This record gives sequence, C-alpha cells and structure tokens, in this order.
Amino acid sequence: MKRTLFLALLAIGLVFTPFGNAAGAQSVKKVIVDAGHGGSDTGATGNGLREKDLTLKIAQKVNKNLVNNYTVNTKMTRTSDVYISLKQRTNIANSWGADLFLSIHINAAGGSGYEDYIHNRNATSEDIKVQNEVNKEISKVLAEYGKNNRGKKKANFHVLRESKMASILLEILFIDNKSDAALLKNEKFLNDMSKAISTGVANALALPEKGNSATGTSNTNTSAKEKITVSKATGTYIVTADSLNVRTGDGTNYPTIGSLKKNAQVKVTGKTSKGWYQFSFKGKTGYVSGAYLKVKPAAAKPAPKPQNNQIKVSKASGTYIVTANSLNVRSGNSTKFSSLGSLKKNSQVTVTGKTSNNWYQFKFKGKTGYVSGAYLKAKPVAAKPAAKKPAPAAKNNQIKITKASGTYIVTANSLNVRSGNSTKFSSLGSLKKNSQVTVTGKTSNNWYQFKFKGKTGYVSGAYLKAKPVAAKPAAKKPAPAAKNNQIKITKASGTYIVTANSLNVRSGNSTKFSSLGSLKKNNQVTVTGKTSDNWYQFKFKGKTGYVSGAYLKAKPAQSAKAKSTKSIKVTKASGTYRVTASKLNVRSGNTASHSRIGSLARGNKVKVTGKTSNGWYRINLKGKVGFVSGQYLKR
Repeated sequence: MKRTLFLALLAIGLVFTPFGNAAGAQSVKKVIVDAGHGGSDTGATGNGLREKDLTLKIAQKVNKNLVNNYTVNTKMTRTSDVYISLKQRTNIANSWGADLFLSIHINAAGGSGYEDYIHNRNATSEDIKVQNEVNKEISKVLAEYGKNNRGKKKANFHVLRESKMASILLEILFIDNKSDAALLKNEKFLNDMSKAISTGVANALALPEKGNSATGTSNTNTSAKEKITVSKATGTYIVTADSLNVRTGDGTNYPTIGSLKKNAQVKVTGKTSKGWYQFSFKGKTGYVSGAYLKVKPAAAKPAPKPQNNQIKVSKASGTYIVTANSLNVRSGNSTKFSSLGSLKKNSQVTVTGKTSNNWYQFKFKGKTGYVSGAYLKAKPVAAKPAAKKPAPAAKNNQIKITKASGTYIVTANSLNVRSGNSTKFSSLGSLKKNSQVTVTGKTSNNWYQFKFKGKTGYVSGAYLKAKPVAAKPAAKKPAPAAKNNQIKITKASGTYIVTANSLNVRSGNSTKFSSLGSLKKNNQVTVTGKTSDNWYQFKFKGKTGYVSGAYLKAKPAQSAKAKSTKSIKVTKASGTYRVTASKLNVRSGNTASHSRIGSLARGNKVKVTGKTSNGWYRINLKGKVGFVSGQYLKR
C-alpha cells in the first residue's frame, strides 16, 4: 500500500516538474489549460454569473482530471482571478513548447447550447483531430442534459491564430440564457463537462492512462523484458471507461494493442500484483487496468427479481406526479432490477402499493412496475374544493347581501364570476378587462352581486372600479372648457414628443374637460403656451387643444446631431473586429442617444478607423461615418 502511494505521489510530482527527468520530458505531452478572461476583464455576465469565474472553475476541473488520470504535463494560464492579455497567454504556450492550447469560454448575446472553434485558415490535421474528439465526448454530456450542440466551427481568434501548436476554443453554453445558466450553476453538470473535455483531449493526444507505475515515459524494450506475475482469476468484467487501452503488459509503459469501448465485456484469465487483468484479445494476451472494470452481475439473479411475492409491499393508493426529467420503471424495488421503461416529468402514476424502502408499485404496460418515491409527489386532490359547498354556493338566501347599485368596470384581464362570494364557489363564467357590471348588492367581504346570463353571479370588488359618471363633466363647465380666455396661459414654444401609448387631447387643462381626440406614442406637438398646472396648449384639428406635460418630452435639438461627428474626439485605431451581439446598431455618434444610421448582424466583420475615449469605434457604413460600442466587438 505504501509503495503504491509513493509511486502515485511520484507520478503527480513529475507532472508538475518539467525538468525532473530528461528522458520523460521528451515523451510526455504538454497541454496548456486556458481559463478565459479574468481580473478586470469579467467577460460575459448574466443570471447572476460571471464568465471569468466559470472559466476558471471549469479549467481547474479539467486540469485536475488530466493530471489525475493521464501521463501528461499541464500548465494553466491563470490559477486565480487575475488579468492576462491574449498575447501573454499565447506567449506562455509558445515559450513552453506545448502540444495543445485548450481555451475555455462561456457564450453570450443570444442563443443556447455548446460550440467549439479552431482557426479558420491555418487549421492543421492535429487541430481537426482535437476538435473531433472533444466535440464527440461533449456531445454525450449535452444529450444527457438535453442541450443543443451548435457544431464544430472555425474563426480567426487570437489564441487560435498566434499559438504555434494545435489549439481549440470552447464556448460552453450561454450565460444569458436562463436554462443554460441553471446548468452552469449545477456542480454535477460542470463535473461531467470537465471530464468529457479531458477525455476528448486524452483521446486526441493519445495520452497514456495512469497505472500504478506511470512516470510519463515510454520504453517498450524495458517493458518487454519485465516479468509479469499473474495469479489465478476468472469471471466476466464490464468496461466502465469510455475507451480503455489494451496493453501487452500490466502498466501504461507497455505498448497498446487495441482498445475496448464502454460496457464491453472481458473474460479474465488472471490478475497481476499491480491490479491489472489478463485476458485473450484478438488471439493475443492482453492486459487492462482493473480500475476501469466492474464485475458483471451474475446472470442467475435477475430471474427472482420480477417475482413480486419476494418483495414485501404494504397497502398504498393514490395518484402521484413524476418530478424527475426521466424516471426509470424497474421490475423490483431498487436500481439493481431490470428497467421496464421510463416515465417523463409530470407523468401521473396510480399506485397500488409501497415497499419498506420507499418504492411505489403500480401497473406499467401490463406489468407490475416500481419507481422510487424520491421522484414522486402526491397529486393535489382536485375534488376537495368542489365537495365543500356545492349546494350552498348556489343558494343566495344563505349569503348576506346589503343594498348596492351602480355600474362598475372590470380591472383584471380575466375575472371569474362565481355562484357565491368566494373562490370556493363554482365558476359561472368570466368577464374580460373593461367589461361593465351593473351591481344589485354587496357582501360583507367586498364581493358584488349582479345578474349574469340569467343567473345570480358574484365577483370580487378588488377587481372592480366605479364607472365615472359621464354626465358630470358636461354639466359642470361645457362652455368654459372651450373658452381659452378663462384658462391662464403663459408663453411657451417648441416641439415635444408624446411618451404615453395614447394621450387624450382635452378642450381645457384637466381631465374634467371634454376629449377632442387622442395622440399616439412618439407623435410630435408644437406647443403655443403652457398653463400653471403643466398642461400644454397647441392647435389640434383646427381647435385649441391641451395635453398634460407629464406625458411629453422635449424633442432633441437637431443642431446637436448635425455637429456630432465633428465634435467627437477620435484617437487612432485600426484592425478588423467581429460583431458578438445578435444585432448591433450603428450610430451617428459615440453614444446610444445619437441617431441610428444602420445595424450589423452577429458575426459581421468591421474595419475600424478610430476609437473614442468612451470605448466606441469609428467605422464606415454605406459611405457614411458611423460609430459602434466596443463592448460588442471582438478581434
């Protein structure tokens, strides 16, 4: 045991000591694990997450998986929240002589799912191999979690262009997508994704799996001469790794003669002192590490499982709802029993019994099935509300009504009409917003009684408002409303823009005056005067009209826009950038308040001609000088 621990620690020490063994350093592959962004560069943000935090967390998990499971040298571009420029990152990789540059990022700006990139012009066969292997392993995880694989892509990113070795950039889900963000907060998903990335890297670089004596070297002559002590062992084992190398001896220093896929079965003929199993492979004697094997369950045991008389089931009934995304139905009350099928989330199960370990029995496709109670919840009993007082609800003589009258307007989008004065009573129908109700009475708990489709109905007063009495405004001051000499007007001028969706034009300076018509949002008004209570006077369809200043804003002066490009200080800048937003507005100046002169789609390439002090870039668009925000551009 001590010897095994010593060798494991020695192997880990060699991974982090590039100069520890001259012979080993020549054969052990080097991988740069690059956590995107960091420090002052947060990257994308959304749903309470920051890209720089996620990339570091995933990079650390990938690095740990590689070091713990394979003979490989790794180096991280950053191990804490610090800023490192793109040039520094590629310089680290190039000066170290890495074999692979693995850059980890989180996507944003609309979308969902995963995608990866290699260089769009200088991609080598090694780049393509790495992309194929990594994408293949990650696809398995995406399928498990129901996420989209957006594909293998190419781009001219700095880390892909300036690195002198095979390189790949991963975009793991979208931080601004609620569903994607939920997974990025899920520790199991991050572990599964990190393992898939490291497995893909290992497959692409043919990294040796770590055995008890792994040192990061490969010497086939030495291994061939070693004497392998094999003790007697028999039985069938199942491969648990996604891909397991078969070797000529009991260590990763022996040459590979093939590989086995996950769930492949191996009939062993012996076991070595190092925990490797001997078996016959394609007419040769092969060895695989026992760390990636599990004993195949004996075939004799499944037979008794379907026999329900061996499972103690107590009496249970009722309907339950499935809470898991997918719930296996078993032939018995544990995961050791065979699967009869599965149920989707929110499926309903009518149970017939319950076992002592909280599994429920029910009928499934003509057979007796079992599901774990940990993934079920009792269905709410729908019959109870109706059963309480169906008869009393309809008997109005049991509801105390006080005298009330008048017309009321419905304020809710949809208001249920009940047979009594609470939600426990049955529904007779519903009323839409702004429907009018002529009430005949009122209850002590603020419900109103009225006639509804020939029946007596009730609605909650919380969703009603009294209809304004139409006769009063006309009777009060119909003539004075139109006489402008009775309204004190101060001098005012200028053009204003309507901010309300619909703004009534009145014959005087309050809502008590009659309506002359209405204006829509963004309509422009040239005012001729202003009242002391902030109403503006203007000409409307040949009459003098008034609108509330609370729903107007002054139109920006044209002169400010005309001189926008001349008064903007631009420093020298050049280069081609790629648009990262789904739609990027091009403005006549370097703020969002300047007028829009066009737009660019995501992925469009832009040649910049200058840069402003607030991070906007100057470009040429259709013969005009335009400006775009630098936060949506990427080299």
